Amino acid sequence: MTQEKSEAFKNFINSSFNDIPWLKDAIHLPIVGIGGTIRMISKIYRNLIGDNFKLQHQYILTCENFQTVYDMLAPLSLKDRLGVKGITKERADIVLGCLMTIRALMSYIDSKELVINRYGIRQGLIFKQLDLPTHSVLDYSLCNLLTHFKLDEHHNDRLKQSTLTLANQLGINDPSSVNILKTISKLHQIGQVISYQNVNKHTFHLLMNVQVNGLTPKEQLMCAYAVKLLDRFNIKLEHATVLNELELAHCKKLSLILQLTSYLNALKQEFTSLHVKEKEIQLKFSQPIPNIYTGKLETLSHLYIETFNKQLVIH
Repeated sequence: MTQEKSEAFKNFINSSFNDIPWLKDAIHLPIVGIGGTIRMISKIYRNLIGDNFKLQHQYILTCENFQTVYDMLAPLSLKDRLGVKGITKERADIVLGCLMTIRALMSYIDSKELVINRYGIRQGLIFKQLDLPTHSVLDYSLCNLLTHFKLDEHHNDRLKQSTLTLANQLGINDPSSVNILKTISKLHQIGQVISYQNVNKHTFHLLMNVQVNGLTPKEQLMCAYAVKLLDRFNIKLEHATVLNELELAHCKKLSLILQLTSYLNALKQEFTSLHVKEKEIQLKFSQPIPNIYTGKLETLSHLYIETFNKQLVIH
């Protein structure tokens, strides 16, 4: 790809964009990319940065990300391009054209990002023909997954409400955290389809691979880590290219919230109320609770002091 060819392409594609009137109404909007070549470019970039998380849906690429891939591929011959990790044989000859088109479009409408969509026109047509509800993509996806994994939707819905209520009282109510808490409260037991033993471990691996629509890849990875933390509170971060230590610390908070509400839902006959104070979380029970849960709540209390600076106090 020579400089002359690049300039000729830029002039041609901008002229083509000028013939599309509605593009002028799309200034600053993100671009949604569908199709195999778009997904391939995402794979190439993620291989470059060492991101080994497989899920691509709603992955975001910036103009700078595109430029990085373009700068790597542009000097290469077709034969050399085939040796780049992530490139498929049938798309190696068109990848530069796709890169240049998207890059030019981002510049034309001053868009800052391209969102990868693993679905396409076929799924959109089916969705439209079946007149499926679209008010919440995440809620609809969670409902489908609960049905697929044969989990009790009523029980999980009650747990979700308890989890969101406690999180709100602790000041964790931003949209991303709410989506993660919704997901882990609904899906934290899907690993039981593999085995009741090590259920959290199996759930972690399923959440790393099953598609949860309505979440970004990072949010879904945080869901997986929040479930993994149910077994062991101090774990090694294995996806440092996607999550940082601060985000892992946030996963710990979300995991502790789910763990406490799970215990309280199991003790629904005894549990009366919960009140979050400045230095403590008061748990009231109508009658003595089983010793096994007393021990669990005591262990959890130490983690709440460490993480939230609040002690669990049982009345």
